[in-house]
Amino acid sequence: MRFEMPESLDGLSLDELNQLHKAAWEEYTALATKDDADITDADLADLDQLDTHLGAITEVQQTLEVAAAERATKLAAARGKVEAAASAPDPEPEPTEEAETEEAPQGELTDDAHEEDAVETEKEPVMASAASSVAKAASRAVAIAPARPVSPSVLIAAANLPGIASQAEFEDFTHVARTFGQKAAKGPSAGSSLKIQGGEAFGLTNDAVRQGLAKIKKSPAEFTVDMAMSAEQQLKIIDEAASESRLAGGSLAQSVLTAAGGWCAPSETVYDFCSFETVSGLIDIPSINVQRGGIRFTKGPDYASIANGWGFTQTEAQAEAGTAKTCYAVACPGFEDHRLDAVGFCITAGILTEVGYPELIRRVLEIGAVAHAHKVNKYVIDGLVAAAGTAVDAHEFGSATADLLDALSMQAWRVRTTYSMGANATIEVVLPTWAKAVIQADLSYRTGLDMLAISDAQINAYFSARALRVQFVEDFQTLTSASTTAWTVWPTHVTALLYPAGAFIKGQTDVIDLDTIYDSVNITTNTYTAAFFEEGIMVVNRCASAVAVSVSLDYAGRTGAADITAALVP
Repeated sequence: MRFEMPESLDGLSLDELNQLHKAAWEEYTALATKDDADITDADLADLDQLDTHLGAITEVQQTLEVAAAERATKLAAARGKVEAAASAPDPEPEPTEEAETEEAPQGELTDDAHEEDAVETEKEPVMASAASSVAKAASRAVAIAPARPVSPSVLIAAANLPGIASQAEFEDFTHVARTFGQKAAKGPSAGSSLKIQGGEAFGLTNDAVRQGLAKIKKSPAEFTVDMAMSAEQQLKIIDEAASESRLAGGSLAQSVLTAAGGWCAPSETVYDFCSFETVSGLIDIPSINVQRGGIRFTKGPDYASIANGWGFTQTEAQAEAGTAKTCYAVACPGFEDHRLDAVGFCITAGILTEVGYPELIRRVLEIGAVAHAHKVNKYVIDGLVAAAGTAVDAHEFGSATADLLDALSMQAWRVRTTYSMGANATIEVVLPTWAKAVIQADLSYRTGLDMLAISDAQINAYFSARALRVQFVEDFQTLTSASTTAWTVWPTHVTALLYPAGAFIKGQTDVIDLDTIYDSVNITTNTYTAAFFEEGIMVVNRCASAVAVSVSLDYAGRTGAADITAALVP
């Protein structure tokens, strides 16, 4: 065997693991495709060893991919916060100590103080830090200049509008209304509108379209509060904006510090959410893109049905008697037509929620993406379960590990025999993810053996030694309080699916992602479609079929009885 497996996969990057997997798979393929006459016992041993290596490499790859996805999500969230902080207006510089003049005694103003007040009225208001504000309030009154006039907001034109350039300012709302009327008369523009099919199912009208018209651009305000600020900063700006001294003719007030025993300041609000979900444990079957809504195909002649009555055997007496020989009449196979199903989700949200609490919208979208992946996963597995039909009830002896492996080996031989496959032909096995933990529990109870640290690679090797490629998947026989007796024991049964590799394929279309869809009905209630996500999918039994087997799980570590019924006499 040319392939060399490292002593440890720890520390290898995802690219290095991909290269390692590629090299192992190339050698595995080269050995498996040799002619039967050329395959030696050493080749078979190498195939088993390579299969074990491939399973171990794949497991580490999946772990790193999940970690990379989680890292990317956290990094994107962190960068979003940085961008939000960068978009916030910079605080104005705090006055230096040198700029401050000596205070006049309480109740009278000196000429210098009058001159200072005159200068202050020409400056823009400043926002000092909390610490400096408290210190100054303890020693003197704080004067805040009257509010500065703020220019009105403007309306910015979208693209593809008649009579006005993109990003130009509308003159007024009359101009907006006139432009809207001209646009509505011409109808939606290609590339700038989006027809919503079946919108009534989501509270939209059938003629709802997405069409840009104008964007309100607000002028910079004197005071701005955004989510990048702490609660203390927000409260300070609000207090400053609402200060009585900002009113025309308002009087200056003096601040007095009063000692208190508590923290006094309001609690800081944390707007982030916890995130635990992953997209691990998804079933892996071949996938194809379907462009026309479905596919037609034929399984062709079935070996099992034809070979069972194939040919003839005739004695000399039958030949002399003119007995007719049996012939097989070739019949045209029927074609099957499979159509795509639509799987997706729709999220509506309040427009004001999007503005005031975007973290909530983003979190719901993150959950929706993961939930959609698991929904598709369950759809595929349900297709395999339906094709397999009623599960065979296995015969058990009392060990979850041995009974499961024995039952799977039996059904694998059933599949190989049915389709006249090779003795070492790989059979796909689908089990729920928790079945692995039951195997570990069963082995840990064995007496006289230290099997408390059974790895995934060791468990995969048990299946590989029997030419079984096992997938432990989510969304299949999911654990519940009922199946675990209120979460006190593992389930008493598990069902496994077995089928030849390539017997099933997944058909799918490109993902449709429509964002921020508005229509005339929802806009009146300040709501919109935050996300509309849909893809076409189907599971097709391309050839052969699947079988299912149900196995009782006794994970008490039982082993076969050491029973010698007869002594050997020399």
